[in-house]
Amino acid sequence: MSELTQTAPPITYLNTMLRNFTLALAVVWLTLMSGGLTQAQRVIPETFDIDDFSDLSQTFIGGDTLNFTAAVAFSNQIQIAANGVKLTGVVDIDGKPTTTLTKSGSGNFKFFQFLANGIGTDCGGISNLIFNGGGTGGDSAGGAVFARTFSGDITNCTFTNNALNTSGNGGAVGTGNGF
Repeated sequence: MSELTQTAPPITYLNTMLRNFTLALAVVWLTLMSGGLTQAQRVIPETFDIDDFSDLSQTFIGGDTLNFTAAVAFSNQIQIAANGVKLTGVVDIDGKPTTTLTKSGSGNFKFFQFLANGIGTDCGGISNLIFNGGGTGGDSAGGAVFARTFSGDITNCTFTNNALNTSGNGGAVGTGNGF
């Protein structure tokens, strides 16, 4: 009668597995202790609640959503270099937008320019926002928003008192394609 014998994995194999696990755990711990990933290192899109102009000072990546939860007064134009960033606002019980973006102070500038290294980027869509008082300054497209293209729709938005200060395309929204 033959006996069944079970052989244990070699000790070196177990040591290697333990060392790899310990190294991975150390990397995770160091990342968490150093404050996590920086904005530039993020790869997964997030939703950011925006209730003050200072909330717009961070770097956004493609697919992020900027959810305006309160009226925001802009003191200058925001340039978004990533493709596919979405802009959204809050609606009332009837579905009408209640989040108003306005300019504070003087000067002609649009609220958002989707642009990276002088090349227009894509806007992922705009919904439920009121844009009031944007202007183009010296360029010629989009009094409130400029993007090279729009992969998303512009829905349930109101554009009032946005203007071009030169001849061009789009008193409210302009694109590199003459939207």
